[in-house]
Amino acid sequence: MMPPADIRPPAAEASCRRVALVRPDRIGDCVIGSVAVNDIRRALPGAEILWVVRKPMAPLFSGKDFPAKLLAYDESAGPSALAAQLRAFGPDAVVLLCPHPLTDAAAMMCGAPVRIGYRGTLKGALTAVSGLDKESGRMHEAEYARDLLRLLPGVRTAHLAEFEPCVRPVANDALWRGLLGDAVADKGFFVVHPGAHGAKARVPVAVWAEVAYALTRETGYAAVLVGETPSATEPAWPASVPAIDLRGRLELGATARLLGAAKLCLSRDSGPAHLAAALGTPTVCVFPDLSPCAGPVRWMPCGPSVRAVVTPARPRWYERWFPALYRRRAGGTFSAAEILDAARGLLGLPASR
Repeated sequence: MMPPADIRPPAAEASCRRVALVRPDRIGDCVIGSVAVNDIRRALPGAEILWVVRKPMAPLFSGKDFPAKLLAYDESAGPSALAAQLRAFGPDAVVLLCPHPLTDAAAMMCGAPVRIGYRGTLKGALTAVSGLDKESGRMHEAEYARDLLRLLPGVRTAHLAEFEPCVRPVANDALWRGLLGDAVADKGFFVVHPGAHGAKARVPVAVWAEVAYALTRETGYAAVLVGETPSATEPAWPASVPAIDLRGRLELGATARLLGAAKLCLSRDSGPAHLAAALGTPTVCVFPDLSPCAGPVRWMPCGPSVRAVVTPARPRWYERWFPALYRRRAGGTFSAAEILDAARGLLGLPASR
């Protein structure tokens, strides 16, 4: 699909020397979006890259070996402040990996001659747009990012095969090791993320607990719970299933380092699953929502050792207009057995005991 007539693609003959990549989202989105950092390094070897994320995401990309400059902006400061920071970098091009009014406005205000993205609501913010619709869920989110990179002057991405996130977390390992205890950290542990952000579909806590109980007995590893502090309305973790509960006790950088040291990560499609997979931790990612915009085609975690478990329940016709009904029904279709089999496969254990 060609860009609209009022927006012209940039000239292809001149390569960009300074590229700002902007991802104004949460953990999983930023982890997948960071594939674009490695893509630009390969496609434009001499280019200087600025990776732009919200301040809370900065610990994931603050390591000394992160191969781009990092700009962690404060949303509360508004678009003018971000525009000034972008202007100081002097980008030839700004790639907006996800539409957002603040970052769209900042890109336009900073004076970058090339501004590429998916069409947002701010008229005139972009000089080139992708003709694809992300909500159709026909491609992986990293491929949607590459679709934008192909519009950059001088970029050819056809030779890029693997999706390689660029996550370099920084934190004090003594914090999470101290909470676990050195004996647990050294013996080995696996991580369970039983929650979900907002109103997203969830796997029942009882299913996660059954999986954790079986794996603890079979491997000798400790079960560790991560994520936000559970609300008073969420079902409690069963006292009969031993687990070290670190929910709400670790900041993002420490959580990332913990995930990177784990033997296994068990999570629904959410930030911890994407972060663990990107750090090379074997990951079982459960997809309780098969809507095109939320399913595994678009949101499969990028990593060397990942297995997806998907709900057999697809949305009924009326559930497309009442997604809360679908989320409630889909979350109840999972069994511990299918998650356990995926986990055992990643750990090299026999299936279905």
